[in-house]
Amino acid sequence: MAFISWIFSSTKRTLVVCGVFLVFALVFQGSLFDFYELKKQEQRVDEELASIEIKSEKLKADLEKVNDPKFIEMQIKERFDFTDEGDLVFIFSDGE
Repeated sequence: MAFISWIFSSTKRTLVVCGVFLVFALVFQGSLFDFYELKKQEQRVDEELASIEIKSEKLKADLEKVNDPKFIEMQIKERFDFTDEGDLVFIFSDGE
């Protein structure tokens, strides 16, 4: 009982004991670790959001071009391997 009276007799000692108790409570309860984990998760989400925004801007740019006949022709050639009349086509074999 004398030890407790000694601690609470000084404001500094009381604050130090409360601070130590608070640190132990945060560490052992896991709140401090949860906070750190949430910060890492927030960083990952921010990076993913930035990546999605870049893809979105590219898709918006493609969407603006969709009515352009040259763009449509280019997409058909790329996706379906079509060629125009007079285009030079190379055919490679495996050498067997």
